[in-house]
Amino acid sequence: MRSYDLTRSLPLCSYRAPQVELPRGRWSTFQLKRLVFFSNFFWFLITCGTCYVIGWMFLQQIRVESARLAERQQAFELQQQINRLAQMTSLSAAQTLELAQTIQKTLDTASGQQRAFLSAIVPLAIRLQTAYRIPASATVGMAIYESRYGTSVLAQEHNNFFGIKALDPSWSGEKTYQPTRDSGVATHAYFRKYPSMESGIEGYAQFLRNSERYQGAFGARRGIDFIQSVLKAGYCPDGDYAGNVSNIIERHRLAELDKVQDMIAQPAQQAPAQAVAPASASPKLSLVTPAEAAQAILAKAGLSN
Repeated sequence: MRSYDLTRSLPLCSYRAPQVELPRGRWSTFQLKRLVFFSNFFWFLITCGTCYVIGWMFLQQIRVESARLAERQQAFELQQQINRLAQMTSLSAAQTLELAQTIQKTLDTASGQQRAFLSAIVPLAIRLQTAYRIPASATVGMAIYESRYGTSVLAQEHNNFFGIKALDPSWSGEKTYQPTRDSGVATHAYFRKYPSMESGIEGYAQFLRNSERYQGAFGARRGIDFIQSVLKAGYCPDGDYAGNVSNIIERHRLAELDKVQDMIAQPAQQAPAQAVAPASASPKLSLVTPAEAAQAILAKAGLSN
């Protein structure tokens, strides 16, 4: 039997352990967690952005609808004011139509909150012009300047659109203590409070009418003349008052409102085209009432509800 020496082959057969390699493309647990986190965060941002856009569009739609409803309500109130003024002064249908057109020209010079304020105060100023002989342009211009289109605290909370103080001992109405400036010095003072916008506007007229020093202003036919007269009598020490109000009157074409006083002073007569039709005319022709005339001009302007 032959024997073999295997010790010599051992160095040639050294054991090598197999090398195990991780398959390429497989991520670690940490990398997977990070991927899930950023993926969820990304979708969270998309969801939040989508909800924000939808909410913003919904709020915008609500604002638009609210503005439309407010405009319709203002148009209705404006029509009621015109009809009431026509009844108080016995205006004809033609004069009512002219009055509505004059008011519309003023409203067309503004938009948004400024237009809303004009639509509320203009009919009141015209009624004040009829009852107290104060030019409507003066009332509207001063109210805009004093209350910043009705946005001041006195105007919004207390219906005081002219900053009238409660210094007169004869004033028996409510008062409010508000900060103000006298000759450039910060101070506090009592101001008059009114229950409504209409009473606040009329309170302004009564304040001027009941003061002896302002009596000379009531003969003015133009608003700017009226304002300069009351300023000379000591109404306000602001040297820029007349210029600022004059710019407001020009911007909103308020001088056109002063002509309404002449219109009301004229005897109410029906226009020839609105008279009763003769026998040979079409039987469809009929009289136009003041309400119908006001409604027609408001509908043409797109304000009718």
